[in-house]
Amino acid sequence: MQNPSLPDDRVLHGIQIRKLTIGDYVRYCGKLAALPEQAAQTLFAGVTLDEIAKLTAERLPVLLLTLLQRAPQLLDIAADLIGAETDALLALTPEQLLEVAEAFVAANDYTDFFVRGSRLLKRIGLPASIGFSKSS
Repeated sequence: MQNPSLPDDRVLHGIQIRKLTIGDYVRYCGKLAALPEQAAQTLFAGVTLDEIAKLTAERLPVLLLTLLQRAPQLLDIAADLIGAETDALLALTPEQLLEVAEAFVAANDYTDFFVRGSRLLKRIGLPASIGFSKSS
């Protein structure tokens, strides 16, 4: 049963876009924090820094092909983040994938929550900042 305080889920290109609960959002942020390292490890598995440093125009197509071959693994990561099946994401066009990603991020924009929470903390006399700023 869906939480009545959350907006209705919607389906975009066959992918369910849902607003995360606070608990899900916290777990999502933890996964998101690990994303750059996870993506780099997936994309560049077996590629040494020396090979990247010696990259030439002739070798670039080989590297790009390798990266494209690993794209499904990156989509596994994306599917886990948004709660979709990898095959459903693989069936999308690049434009549709971007639309799904944008819709998911828009549905889960917690900026207003943090602004209001900060004001509430100030009102009751607690520090409103926990070390994060809009620029970080």
